[in-house]
Amino acid sequence: MSDPLILIVEDDRPAAMEIRGALVQIGYRVSDQVYSGTESVAKAAGLKPDLIIADISSRDEPGSINAVHLIQERIDVPVIYLTADSSPEIFRRPSKPILSHIW
Repeated sequence: MSDPLILIVEDDRPAAMEIRGALVQIGYRVSDQVYSGTESVAKAAGLKPDLIIADISSRDEPGSINAVHLIQERIDVPVIYLTADSSPEIFRRPSKPILSHIW
């Protein structure tokens, strides 16, 4: 069995590179890093990652949380959410996909 494949969803490119570097340094395989929720849906369809690490404060639509819900409708993949945003509003986002027609 091969090492798990990780997809990083982070809209801040330097942060994405830092996360990728840290994971690779400790021996994980990072399939790709994407910078938007929309891009993550498309990438996950082809890559079928074993894990997604997603920044929940993605600035685009459908946003990382909604994009992950769309991905999980198609593939069973665990997710680790990251955020540097401490505002209460970030945790009040809808839990169901807003845009389900992207896939």
